[in-house]
Amino acid sequence: MAKPGWHSLLNAQEVNLTGDRLIVHYRLRGTLGEAQKIADFIRHEHSLELPAATLPEGYFPNEIVGRVDRLTSETGASCLCSISYAAELISGGFSTLLTLVLGNGGFLPEIELIGIDLPDSIAKAFNGPRLGLPGLRQLTGVPSGPIAASALKPLGATPVELERIARAMAAGGLDIIKEDDGISTQSLAPFKERVKRCAAAIANVSAKTGKPCLYFTNITGPIEQLTERAMFAKEAGAGGIEILPGVLGLDALRMVPDLPDFGLPVMAHCAWQGALCRQPNPAVSIAVMFGLLPRLAGADLSIMPGFGGRFHIPVADCAAMADSLREPNRHFRAAVPMPGGGITFETLPEFVRVFGKDSALLMSGALFMEPDLTDACKNYVAAIRNIN
Repeated sequence: MAKPGWHSLLNAQEVNLTGDRLIVHYRLRGTLGEAQKIADFIRHEHSLELPAATLPEGYFPNEIVGRVDRLTSETGASCLCSISYAAELISGGFSTLLTLVLGNGGFLPEIELIGIDLPDSIAKAFNGPRLGLPGLRQLTGVPSGPIAASALKPLGATPVELERIARAMAAGGLDIIKEDDGISTQSLAPFKERVKRCAAAIANVSAKTGKPCLYFTNITGPIEQLTERAMFAKEAGAGGIEILPGVLGLDALRMVPDLPDFGLPVMAHCAWQGALCRQPNPAVSIAVMFGLLPRLAGADLSIMPGFGGRFHIPVADCAAMADSLREPNRHFRAAVPMPGGGITFETLPEFVRVFGKDSALLMSGALFMEPDLTDACKNYVAAIRNIN
């Protein structure tokens, strides 16, 4: 069989690679034989996107195409697979990393990304959380135990109305008040006016009570204005910022903590990413999507739905996400899991058990159902402080 003509366009000299390898872990749904075919698809599709028969001998199939390092049967109709790639293939940052580890494979329901092991040469390029769990504890004045958080709502309220709601919530002694993910840059509550009013209201309450309360404003919106919104939030007195990486991208999340003289804690919200984790055949595991990736990108807190409530995330996945944010991992500070999506006074102890005491629990709907919002927040703070 004649060699493809495009081979003549290549330089015969091979590039000297360092030998460092990125290892990507997958769960492949199917028998061992079916999984072998899927693994071969992944390693070619995510690297060269060319059939193996079209490749010249030597460098490209040996060094650029991924290698299947492990393929073993798992209980049930699935297999665990590890594929490694030359570290040079992800030297371009988050965008190249994400394309390599999942890329077009996300279209196949048989593939689930469950882990990424970065070589030291690549890991050092990611700063991770700047403040993390220790910084959040210092800023909130909560030295131990879970952190009490809630969401500033509703979308459609004016800046004056949101200011009143923020003041009432802060008076209840919350540690963190974050804007709802749907509140962004709408004309209904213009960003600058909203941030000025809410930041000032919460700061005034904190000054009177002596109790720190961090206001996280959602800066998600047109990406060309992202830096401007981040710096405005700081200047206006916000205690942190919230970003939706599923909308703006993980690299946008990474960019903000790197801004000169920024220094505020950064919160990642899960909106839009749920489609990749949808049960029963997720493309990305909960632990990777809301644990490993936001931690690499520099999120100090990561929001995701919890078990029960309206989202029904498996309890084991919730615990794995929390572990991924906090487990020792090179120079990366521990980040804070922030579960929400239906926490009630009754389920609060179980959420602490699953996500751990080094978490920030996001109770919102249950508080807004009470006759007095400030009293509801006080009761919530008291309940969370009394959990052993």
